[in-house]
Amino acid sequence: MERLGHMIHNAVDIGLWLPFRFIRNGTPLSHLFFTDDLILYAKADLSQAEAIANILSDFGKFSEHRVSCRKSGIYFSPNTDASIMHAI
Repeated sequence: MERLGHMIHNAVDIGLWLPFRFIRNGTPLSHLFFTDDLILYAKADLSQAEAIANILSDFGKFSEHRVSCRKSGIYFSPNTDASIMHAI
C-alpha cells in the first residue's frame, strides 16, 4: 500500500491527479488509507477518473491487488453535474 501512496503523491505532484478540497483554500486531500480500506478523493472529472483507473491498474500489476467493484462505490458532491456523474 505504501507503493500506491507514492504513486498517488507522484500523480498529484505532476498535476495528473487533482485532489479534492472540502473548502476553497483548504488542504488538498487525495487519499486515506485504513487497515483494509482505501478512500480516494479527486475532482469529479472524466480525466481524473481515468488517471485513478490507470494508477490502480499499474499498482495491480506490481502488487497483484485488484479493486473489488462489488465492494466499491463512487460518491459525488451534490453540486456535480449529472452528465459528469454518468460519464464517470
